[in-house]
Amino acid sequence: MPPRTIETRPIAAVLLDVDGTLLDTREFILAAFEYAATVHGFANPGREALAREVGRPLEVIYGRLAPRATEAAIATHRAFQRDHLDLVRPFPGAAEALIALHDSGLALAAVTSRSHRTAIPSLEVAGLAGLLDAVVAAEDTPKLKPDPAPLLLAIERLGMVGLGAVMVGDTEHDIIAGRAAAMGTVAAVYGLHGSAVLKSCPDWQIEQIGGLPAVLASAAGAGR
Repeated sequence: MPPRTIETRPIAAVLLDVDGTLLDTREFILAAFEYAATVHGFANPGREALAREVGRPLEVIYGRLAPRATEAAIATHRAFQRDHLDLVRPFPGAAEALIALHDSGLALAAVTSRSHRTAIPSLEVAGLAGLLDAVVAAEDTPKLKPDPAPLLLAIERLGMVGLGAVMVGDTEHDIIAGRAAAMGTVAAVYGLHGSAVLKSCPDWQIEQIGGLPAVLASAAGAGR
């Protein structure tokens, strides 16, 4: 891991991953893969292996775990998700945390490697879409996390270029992308990847989304 350049600008924007950070979509994602495997007849690697891959683009996940799967299988996956938005749940305290962050003057954006086709409806059904100032999804940049491009686009859309920001996520891809974008990083250890995200050396960690406002307030008080 390269040496960390400490972010010293006051925090003006917060970028948040969607799956495993804002939303509990474990069943939403894993059940969709299992359904596609049944319909299209490819091997199911099991939930543990699937969970480790969440955070990558869907095409990459299928390419790594189900190379026999076709584009039709990915379409089946997405169709299952469109029909089962009832499986999406916001993590307890997510709405309250976003409101608190907004009330403290921070701009908020979701940054996900999922498609707009399912990411936006997921945020809407969870009641969080209206609490975000921007959403950057897979279609918006040619490169996805861990590349910093989606994060930098989110900052541009928020009108916060040149100001301090943090990236919050439950995967190493989120933290690596935040570091590459010279942002502070917060690991959501309650997500799909659990404590494994700490291998990426985040600046802070939270045990629940409701703890984020306090962590950022403490960081601001410490001059970060």
